[in-house]
Amino acid sequence: MKKLAVVCLAGMMVLSLAGCGKKGENPIAEMPAAEEAMQGGDTKDGKEKEAVSGEKILWSVGSTTAEDHPSIQAYKKLAEALEKETDGRWTLEIYANSTMGTEQECIDMCRVGTLTICATNLTIMEQYIPDFGVFALPYLFRSWEDYSDYVDNGELAQKLFQKLEESNNLRFMAVELNGTRCLSTNKIGEIQRPEDLKGAKIRSMEAPVWQDIISALGGTPIPVNFSELYMALQTGVVNGQDNPLALLYSNKFYEVLDNVYRTDHCYNTVAYWIYPEAYDALSAEDQVLWDRLVQEYLIDDYETMMESYNKEAEDAIKESGVRIWEPEEFDIEAFYKSADDMVNEKYLTNETYKPYIEDIRATYHYE
Repeated sequence: MKKLAVVCLAGMMVLSLAGCGKKGENPIAEMPAAEEAMQGGDTKDGKEKEAVSGEKILWSVGSTTAEDHPSIQAYKKLAEALEKETDGRWTLEIYANSTMGTEQECIDMCRVGTLTICATNLTIMEQYIPDFGVFALPYLFRSWEDYSDYVDNGELAQKLFQKLEESNNLRFMAVELNGTRCLSTNKIGEIQRPEDLKGAKIRSMEAPVWQDIISALGGTPIPVNFSELYMALQTGVVNGQDNPLALLYSNKFYEVLDNVYRTDHCYNTVAYWIYPEAYDALSAEDQVLWDRLVQEYLIDDYETMMESYNKEAEDAIKESGVRIWEPEEFDIEAFYKSADDMVNEKYLTNETYKPYIEDIRATYHYE
Protein backbone atom coordinates (compact mmCIF):
# COMPACT_ATOMS: atom_id res chain seq x y z
CA MET A 1 0.00 0.00 0.00
CA LYS A 2 1.33 3.39 -0.93
CA LYS A 3 2.38 5.72 1.86
CA LEU A 4 2.18 9.48 2.15
CA ALA A 5 5.47 11.00 1.07
CA VAL A 6 4.81 14.54 1.62
CA VAL A 7 4.49 16.81 4.00
CA CYS A 8 6.08 14.20 6.24
CA LEU A 9 9.36 14.75 4.44
CA ALA A 10 9.19 18.49 4.00
CA GLY A 11 6.73 19.50 6.68
CA MET A 12 9.32 20.38 9.29
CA MET A 13 11.33 22.57 6.95
CA VAL A 14 10.95 26.21 7.88
CA LEU A 15 11.24 28.17 4.67
CA SER A 16 11.71 31.86 4.23
CA LEU A 17 9.39 32.79 1.38
CA ALA A 18 11.22 35.92 0.30
CA GLY A 19 11.85 35.40 -3.40
CA CYS A 20 10.19 31.97 -3.48
CA GLY A 21 6.69 32.90 -4.51
CA LYS A 22 7.79 35.59 -7.01
CA LYS A 23 4.84 37.61 -5.86
CA GLY A 24 5.94 40.71 -7.63
CA GLU A 25 5.51 38.87 -10.91
CA ASN A 26 2.08 37.37 -10.26
CA PRO A 27 -1.01 39.58 -9.93
CA ILE A 28 -2.82 36.84 -8.02
CA ALA A 29 -0.43 37.45 -5.14
CA GLU A 30 -2.11 40.79 -4.49
CA MET A 31 -5.42 39.09 -3.61
CA PRO A 32 -6.20 39.28 0.12
CA ALA A 33 -7.54 35.71 0.03
CA ALA A 34 -3.93 34.53 -0.05
CA GLU A 35 -3.79 35.28 3.67
CA GLU A 36 -7.35 34.19 4.45
CA ALA A 37 -6.85 30.74 2.90
CA MET A 38 -4.49 29.51 5.59
CA GLN A 39 -6.22 30.84 8.74
CA GLY A 40 -3.99 28.66 10.89
CA GLY A 41 -1.13 31.14 11.32
CA ASP A 42 1.13 33.58 9.53
CA THR A 43 4.78 34.30 9.01
CA LYS A 44 6.99 36.90 10.55
CA ASP A 45 10.63 37.44 9.63
CA GLY A 46 10.51 34.15 7.73
CA LYS A 47 9.49 32.06 10.76
CA GLU A 48 6.17 30.25 10.88
CA LYS A 49 3.92 30.70 13.90
CA GLU A 50 2.46 27.51 15.31
CA ALA A 51 -1.32 27.51 15.21
CA VAL A 52 -3.00 28.11 18.53
CA SER A 53 -4.88 25.05 19.74
CA GLY A 54 -8.57 25.47 19.06
CA GLU A 55 -8.09 28.16 16.40
CA LYS A 56 -10.40 27.72 13.40
CA ILE A 57 -8.79 26.63 10.13
CA LEU A 58 -10.21 27.24 6.66
CA TRP A 59 -8.50 25.48 3.77
CA SER A 60 -9.56 25.21 0.13
CA VAL A 61 -9.11 22.75 -2.73
CA GLY A 62 -9.28 23.65 -6.43
CA SER A 63 -9.90 20.98 -9.07
CA THR A 64 -10.84 20.79 -12.75
CA THR A 65 -12.52 17.38 -12.40
CA ALA A 66 -16.26 16.79 -12.30
CA GLU A 67 -18.25 16.36 -9.08
CA ASP A 68 -18.77 12.61 -9.61
CA HIS A 69 -15.08 11.82 -10.19
CA PRO A 70 -13.44 9.64 -7.50
CA SER A 71 -10.94 12.39 -6.69
CA ILE A 72 -13.72 14.78 -5.66
CA GLN A 73 -15.43 12.05 -3.67
CA ALA A 74 -12.14 11.46 -1.85
CA TYR A 75 -11.82 15.17 -1.07
CA LYS A 76 -15.36 15.20 0.31
CA LYS A 77 -14.64 12.27 2.60
CA LEU A 78 -11.49 14.02 3.77
CA ALA A 79 -13.44 17.22 4.47
CA GLU A 80 -16.08 15.34 6.47
CA ALA A 81 -13.45 13.56 8.54
CA LEU A 82 -11.56 16.81 9.25
CA GLU A 83 -14.72 18.52 10.41
CA LYS A 84 -15.76 15.55 12.55
CA GLU A 85 -12.40 14.95 14.22
CA THR A 86 -11.91 18.63 15.06
CA ASP A 87 -15.51 19.28 16.15
CA GLY A 88 -16.00 21.71 13.27
CA ARG A 89 -12.78 23.63 13.89
CA TRP A 90 -11.24 22.66 10.52
CA THR A 91 -13.14 23.31 7.28
CA LEU A 92 -12.03 22.12 3.86
CA GLU A 93 -13.86 23.87 1.00
CA ILE A 94 -13.88 21.99 -2.31
CA TYR A 95 -14.15 23.77 -5.66
CA ALA A 96 -14.66 21.14 -8.38
CA ASN A 97 -15.42 21.21 -12.10
CA SER A 98 -13.04 24.12 -12.87
CA THR A 99 -14.97 26.47 -10.56
CA MET A 100 -11.67 28.15 -9.67
CA GLY A 101 -10.39 28.10 -13.24
CA THR A 102 -8.06 25.98 -15.32
CA GLU A 103 -5.45 23.62 -13.92
CA GLN A 104 -2.81 26.29 -14.48
CA GLU A 105 -4.88 28.91 -12.67
CA CYS A 106 -5.32 26.54 -9.72
CA ILE A 107 -1.57 26.01 -9.59
CA ASP A 108 -0.95 29.76 -9.58
CA MET A 109 -3.48 30.28 -6.80
CA CYS A 110 -1.96 27.47 -4.73
CA ARG A 111 1.49 29.03 -5.05
CA VAL A 112 0.31 32.18 -3.27
CA GLY A 113 -2.19 30.63 -0.86
CA THR A 114 -5.46 31.67 -2.51
CA LEU A 115 -6.01 27.91 -2.70
CA THR A 116 -4.43 25.60 -0.15
CA ILE A 117 -4.45 22.38 -2.21
CA CYS A 118 -4.38 21.58 -5.91
CA ALA A 119 -3.84 18.38 -7.87
CA THR A 120 -2.19 18.01 -11.27
CA ASN A 121 -0.46 15.49 -13.47
CA LEU A 122 3.08 15.29 -12.15
CA THR A 123 4.61 16.14 -15.52
CA ILE A 124 2.92 19.56 -15.77
CA MET A 125 5.61 20.91 -13.45
CA GLU A 126 7.95 20.66 -16.45
CA GLN A 127 6.93 24.26 -17.15
CA TYR A 128 8.76 25.34 -13.98
CA ILE A 129 11.60 22.81 -13.95
CA PRO A 130 12.28 20.86 -17.17
CA ASP A 131 13.45 17.81 -15.19
CA PHE A 132 9.82 16.85 -14.45
CA GLY A 133 9.44 15.82 -18.10
CA VAL A 134 11.35 12.65 -17.31
CA PHE A 135 8.22 11.20 -15.66
CA ALA A 136 6.44 11.26 -19.02
CA LEU A 137 8.98 9.13 -20.90
CA PRO A 138 7.39 5.92 -22.25
CA TYR A 139 8.24 2.67 -20.50
CA LEU A 140 10.93 4.32 -18.39
CA PHE A 141 9.41 2.51 -15.41
CA ARG A 142 8.37 -1.12 -15.70
CA SER A 143 5.74 -0.99 -12.94
CA TRP A 144 3.68 1.47 -10.91
CA GLU A 145 5.36 0.16 -7.77
CA ASP A 146 8.75 1.25 -9.13
CA TYR A 147 7.37 4.61 -10.30
CA SER A 148 5.73 5.51 -6.99
CA ASP A 149 8.71 4.22 -4.98
CA TYR A 150 11.06 6.44 -6.97
CA VAL A 151 8.83 9.49 -6.54
CA ASP A 152 8.50 8.88 -2.80
CA ASN A 153 12.04 7.76 -2.01
CA GLY A 154 14.42 8.46 -4.88
CA GLU A 155 17.19 10.87 -3.89
CA LEU A 156 17.08 12.78 -7.18
CA ALA A 157 13.27 12.98 -7.00
CA GLN A 158 13.40 14.42 -3.47
CA LYS A 159 15.91 17.05 -4.55
CA LEU A 160 13.64 17.91 -7.47
CA PHE A 161 10.62 18.45 -5.22
CA GLN A 162 12.68 20.55 -2.84
CA LYS A 163 13.89 22.67 -5.76
CA LEU A 164 10.30 23.19 -6.93
CA GLU A 165 9.22 24.26 -3.45
CA GLU A 166 12.09 26.70 -3.03
CA SER A 167 11.62 28.27 -6.45
CA ASN A 168 7.84 28.10 -6.92
CA ASN A 169 6.34 27.71 -3.43
CA LEU A 170 4.59 24.38 -4.04
CA ARG A 171 5.12 21.49 -1.65
CA PHE A 172 4.65 17.95 -2.92
CA MET A 173 2.30 15.79 -0.85
CA ALA A 174 1.78 12.53 -2.73
CA VAL A 175 1.24 10.98 -6.14
CA GLU A 176 -1.49 8.56 -7.12
CA LEU A 177 -2.30 6.55 -10.25
CA ASN A 178 -5.27 7.48 -12.42
CA GLY A 179 -4.51 4.86 -15.02
CA THR A 180 -2.10 4.06 -17.83
CA ARG A 181 -2.12 5.84 -21.16
CA CYS A 182 -3.24 3.58 -23.99
CA LEU A 183 -3.23 4.15 -27.72
CA SER A 184 -6.71 4.32 -29.26
CA THR A 185 -7.72 4.81 -32.89
CA ASN A 186 -10.69 5.53 -35.13
CA LYS A 187 -11.36 4.28 -38.67
CA ILE A 188 -7.81 3.29 -39.57
CA GLY A 189 -8.07 -0.47 -39.14
CA GLU A 190 -6.25 -2.76 -36.77
CA ILE A 191 -2.57 -2.31 -35.95
CA GLN A 192 0.07 -4.69 -34.64
CA ARG A 193 3.24 -2.59 -34.36
CA PRO A 194 4.38 1.06 -34.59
CA GLU A 195 5.02 0.78 -38.33
CA ASP A 196 1.31 0.20 -38.87
CA LEU A 197 0.60 3.74 -37.62
CA LYS A 198 2.79 5.38 -40.26
CA GLY A 199 0.95 8.44 -41.59
CA ALA A 200 -1.78 8.24 -38.95
CA LYS A 201 -2.55 11.55 -37.25
CA ILE A 202 -2.49 10.99 -33.51
CA ARG A 203 -3.44 13.72 -31.06
CA SER A 204 -0.61 15.06 -28.94
CA MET A 205 -0.15 17.67 -26.25
CA GLU A 206 2.01 20.68 -27.11
CA ALA A 207 5.13 19.80 -25.11
CA PRO A 208 7.95 18.24 -27.18
CA VAL A 209 8.22 15.20 -24.90
CA TRP A 210 4.58 14.28 -25.60
CA GLN A 211 5.07 14.70 -29.33
CA ASP A 212 8.11 12.41 -29.12
CA ILE A 213 5.95 9.82 -27.35
CA ILE A 214 3.42 9.80 -30.20
CA SER A 215 6.24 9.50 -32.73
CA ALA A 216 7.63 6.53 -30.79
CA LEU A 217 4.21 4.87 -31.00
CA GLY A 218 4.49 5.22 -34.77
CA GLY A 219 2.04 8.07 -35.40
CA THR A 220 2.32 11.65 -36.58
CA PRO A 221 1.77 13.95 -33.58
CA ILE A 222 -0.95 16.57 -34.09
CA PRO A 223 -1.35 19.05 -31.18
CA VAL A 224 -5.02 19.38 -30.19
CA ASN A 225 -6.46 21.02 -27.09
CA PHE A 226 -8.13 18.54 -24.78
CA SER A 227 -11.44 20.45 -24.97
CA GLU A 228 -11.42 20.00 -28.77
CA LEU A 229 -10.39 16.34 -28.82
CA TYR A 230 -13.85 14.75 -29.15
CA MET A 231 -14.66 16.82 -32.24
CA ALA A 232 -11.20 16.24 -33.70
CA LEU A 233 -11.70 12.47 -33.45
CA GLN A 234 -15.26 12.69 -34.79
CA THR A 235 -14.32 14.77 -37.84
CA GLY A 236 -11.05 13.00 -38.66
CA VAL A 237 -8.75 15.88 -37.77
CA VAL A 238 -6.93 13.16 -35.87
CA ASN A 239 -7.14 9.36 -36.24
CA GLY A 240 -6.38 8.55 -32.64
CA GLN A 241 -5.10 9.65 -29.25
CA ASP A 242 -3.61 8.25 -26.03
CA ASN A 243 -5.35 8.40 -22.66
CA PRO A 244 -6.40 6.05 -19.83
CA LEU A 245 -9.60 4.01 -20.14
CA ALA A 246 -11.24 5.96 -17.33
CA LEU A 247 -10.78 9.20 -19.23
CA LEU A 248 -12.12 7.67 -22.46
CA TYR A 249 -15.19 6.78 -20.43
CA SER A 250 -15.71 9.99 -18.44
CA ASN A 251 -15.31 12.18 -21.53
CA LYS A 252 -17.17 9.76 -23.84
CA PHE A 253 -14.26 9.56 -26.29
CA TYR A 254 -15.09 5.89 -26.80
CA GLU A 255 -18.09 7.08 -28.86
CA VAL A 256 -15.66 8.22 -31.60
CA LEU A 257 -13.14 5.36 -31.33
CA ASP A 258 -13.19 1.77 -32.53
CA ASN A 259 -9.96 0.24 -31.17
CA VAL A 260 -8.07 0.63 -27.90
CA TYR A 261 -4.63 -0.95 -27.46
CA ARG A 262 -3.28 -1.54 -23.97
CA THR A 263 0.13 -0.12 -24.76
CA ASP A 264 0.30 1.21 -21.18
CA HIS A 265 3.20 3.40 -22.27
CA CYS A 266 2.92 6.14 -19.60
CA TYR A 267 1.42 6.48 -16.14
CA ASN A 268 -1.34 9.06 -15.83
CA THR A 269 -0.92 10.49 -12.35
CA VAL A 270 -2.52 12.86 -9.90
CA ALA A 271 0.04 14.70 -7.78
CA TYR A 272 -1.19 16.62 -4.74
CA TRP A 273 0.41 19.98 -3.92
CA ILE A 274 -0.01 22.16 -0.86
CA TYR A 275 0.71 25.81 -0.01
CA PRO A 276 3.71 25.39 2.37
CA GLU A 277 2.85 28.20 4.79
CA ALA A 278 -0.55 26.67 5.53
CA TYR A 279 0.93 23.34 6.57
CA ASP A 280 3.83 24.86 8.50
CA ALA A 281 1.39 27.04 10.47
CA LEU A 282 -0.42 23.99 11.86
CA SER A 283 0.24 22.72 15.35
CA ALA A 284 2.19 19.47 15.52
CA GLU A 285 -1.01 17.68 16.51
CA ASP A 286 -2.91 19.02 13.49
CA GLN A 287 -0.05 18.05 11.17
CA VAL A 288 -0.29 14.46 12.40
CA LEU A 289 -4.08 14.53 11.91
CA TRP A 290 -3.77 15.92 8.38
CA ASP A 291 -1.13 13.38 7.34
CA ARG A 292 -3.22 10.51 8.68
CA LEU A 293 -6.42 11.61 6.91
CA VAL A 294 -4.63 12.31 3.62
CA GLN A 295 -3.25 8.77 3.73
CA GLU A 296 -6.68 7.34 4.50
CA TYR A 297 -8.75 9.26 1.95
CA LEU A 298 -6.59 10.78 -0.80
CA ILE A 299 -4.43 7.67 -1.09
CA ASP A 300 -6.03 4.48 0.28
CA ASP A 301 -9.70 5.28 -0.43
CA TYR A 302 -8.84 6.91 -3.74
CA GLU A 303 -7.00 3.78 -4.90
CA THR A 304 -10.06 1.67 -4.11
CA MET A 305 -12.47 4.07 -5.83
CA MET A 306 -10.28 4.37 -8.93
CA GLU A 307 -10.00 0.60 -9.21
CA SER A 308 -13.79 0.37 -9.24
CA TYR A 309 -14.13 3.32 -11.62
CA ASN A 310 -11.60 1.83 -14.05
CA LYS A 311 -13.52 -1.46 -14.08
CA GLU A 312 -16.77 0.41 -14.76
CA ALA A 313 -15.04 2.29 -17.59
CA GLU A 314 -13.66 -0.87 -19.19
CA ASP A 315 -17.03 -2.61 -19.10
CA ALA A 316 -18.84 0.38 -20.61
CA ILE A 317 -16.28 0.76 -23.40
CA LYS A 318 -16.52 -2.91 -24.34
CA GLU A 319 -20.31 -2.81 -24.24
CA SER A 320 -20.25 0.11 -26.68
CA GLY A 321 -18.62 -2.12 -29.29
CA VAL A 322 -15.08 -0.75 -29.02
CA ARG A 323 -12.47 -3.52 -29.02
CA ILE A 324 -9.86 -3.40 -26.26
CA TRP A 325 -6.69 -5.21 -27.36
CA GLU A 326 -4.58 -6.86 -24.66
CA PRO A 327 -0.75 -6.72 -24.98
CA GLU A 328 -0.55 -10.38 -26.04
CA GLU A 329 -2.89 -9.63 -28.97
CA PHE A 330 -0.47 -7.29 -30.71
CA ASP A 331 3.31 -6.88 -30.90
CA ILE A 332 3.90 -5.06 -27.60
CA GLU A 333 7.64 -5.81 -27.80
CA ALA A 334 7.83 -3.67 -30.95
CA PHE A 335 6.38 -0.74 -29.00
CA TYR A 336 8.87 -1.31 -26.17
CA LYS A 337 11.78 -1.25 -28.61
CA SER A 338 10.56 1.84 -30.46
CA ALA A 339 10.19 3.70 -27.17
CA ASP A 340 13.61 2.60 -25.88
CA ASP A 341 15.25 3.68 -29.13
CA MET A 342 13.64 7.12 -28.86
CA VAL A 343 14.59 7.58 -25.20
CA ASN A 344 18.17 6.47 -25.79
CA GLU A 345 18.60 8.69 -28.83
CA LYS A 346 16.88 11.89 -27.67
CA TYR A 347 16.85 11.83 -23.86
CA LEU A 348 19.76 9.72 -22.66
CA THR A 349 21.96 12.21 -24.51
CA ASN A 350 20.22 15.17 -22.83
CA GLU A 351 22.07 16.44 -19.75
CA THR A 352 18.78 17.33 -18.02
CA TYR A 353 17.25 13.87 -18.37
CA LYS A 354 20.34 11.65 -18.42
CA PRO A 355 20.99 11.53 -14.62
CA TYR A 356 17.40 10.46 -13.92
CA ILE A 357 17.28 7.83 -16.66
CA GLU A 358 20.57 6.28 -15.53
CA ASP A 359 19.52 6.44 -11.86
CA ILE A 360 16.14 4.79 -12.53
CA ARG A 361 17.64 2.03 -14.65
CA ALA A 362 20.32 1.33 -12.04
CA THR A 363 17.96 1.50 -9.05
CA TYR A 364 15.48 -1.00 -10.48
CA HIS A 365 18.02 -3.08 -12.41
CA TYR A 366 16.49 -2.40 -15.81
CA GLU A 367 18.59 -3.62 -18.71
